[in-house]
Amino acid sequence: MNKRLLTITLASGLLFLQPIAVFAQSGTPAEKREQAEVKALEARESKEERIAEIKQQVESRKLAIKQNVCEKRAAKLQAAIPKLSKGATSVKIAIDKMYERVQGFYESGQLTVDNYQELVDAIELSKANAETALETVENYEFVVDCESETVGQSLDAFRAAVNEAKTALKQYRKDLVELISSLKSESASQNQESEDEATNEETNTEAEAEGAGNE
Repeated sequence: MNKRLLTITLASGLLFLQPIAVFAQSGTPAEKREQAEVKALEARESKEERIAEIKQQVESRKLAIKQNVCEKRAAKLQAAIPKLSKGATSVKIAIDKMYERVQGFYESGQLTVDNYQELVDAIELSKANAETALETVENYEFVVDCESETVGQSLDAFRAAVNEAKTALKQYRKDLVELISSLKSESASQNQESEDEATNEETNTEAEAEGAGNE
């Protein structure tokens, strides 16, 4: 008897709770709309957070690539500086040797020209300019700081120093070539005059010999 009453009581209790559960699950239209809005807001916030995270990852990747490129460029520049300086110095040494040889020819009397000192003064000036420009390149302290915004300015300054050295060396060589050309031209002119004098002397000698024979 008691068992039967317990069964009936439990059944009655379940029947009483069922409408409440259905009511809680269904809710009013306003509650449903509010729940939908909350879910949409959560989804939207989650999407925005994901987009921001992706953007941050992309930006970090760009910075890493930029840093890597800068470091590689810095290594190349640091290796190129001694080569540029050495190459320019080799060019100057070659010009210096030629200049010394030309001076030797002049001092020995083998070659001469009226405006020799004027041409030499121009060479000495361009030589001094070349030496100064080369010293600037050799002593240039070029440090690439990839985090610095002035790295481009430092690179431009170094390029300007190298170009100035090249220009100075070209002028030095140009002035020396002008001296050599003047000496060669003067030597050729003197040789031609000597040949003409020799020819005239030979002609006069032949004429005198013919005249003596006719007597």
